[in-house]
Amino acid sequence: MITLEDDRLTFTFPEIARQLRTHVERQIGHILPEFLRPEERTALLAELESRWGFQELDDEAQDRHRLRVLTLTADEIEAALRTAALRAAGLHDASFPALTIAFQRTLRIPDDGRTYPLPAGLGAFPLRSVDDFPATAPASWLQRGGVVTPMYQSEALWISFSARYPFAVKIAAGKINAVSGEAWTAELPSEPQDYVVVPGQPWLDGFSVGEGLIRQFVATPLGAGYSVEEQLTGRADRADHPAGMSASLPRARFWN
Repeated sequence: MITLEDDRLTFTFPEIARQLRTHVERQIGHILPEFLRPEERTALLAELESRWGFQELDDEAQDRHRLRVLTLTADEIEAALRTAALRAAGLHDASFPALTIAFQRTLRIPDDGRTYPLPAGLGAFPLRSVDDFPATAPASWLQRGGVVTPMYQSEALWISFSARYPFAVKIAAGKINAVSGEAWTAELPSEPQDYVVVPGQPWLDGFSVGEGLIRQFVATPLGAGYSVEEQLTGRADRADHPAGMSASLPRARFWN
């Protein structure tokens, strides 16, 4: 499921959550008998008594906590174990697992062959659903769906990623893979790797053109021969771009 909120795209995967929950429940069934053994109760009591906070309690409070540990029922132990296991797996969060992507505005660096430091971030680009523009969006956009954002030629963007569960993310500019510079495919090849792994890759500034050097994601007039798609294929599919605009990026490879 994909949601758009606060100019961020969030991808959630309920089926993955269901599979993880099934795995967690299976593991709980395996280890629960161990937690119910008398010696485990004794070990839990010893752990409680070793805590500094417990030692600061008065005698009456200490006895009350000891009695609580010793009289825990099997159902209470199972409930506590399930709560801890689901939290450790991230399943206490209804949106887990989720991948969030935002497009951050920044200044466009002059394309003069010189090296510049990374410019400052200027906040997220506004994202709107294509469905919000039924009278003005091209029919092919409305059929396919997605989001749009306005971008001046004086601006550049970088893409930010956030997740607590591992995702492979592929990025395209036109019909060109923005990581490998090759034609777009739906597969996930490892040699060469044409995708980023999140978490691990917190952002993508642009196309890598050398060790520590990138070319930004920018906008150019469509049909002028400057977009990555036109440079690599000699043509641009106008159905994939706003009228007169396209991403202009050189060939690239993945880097960490």
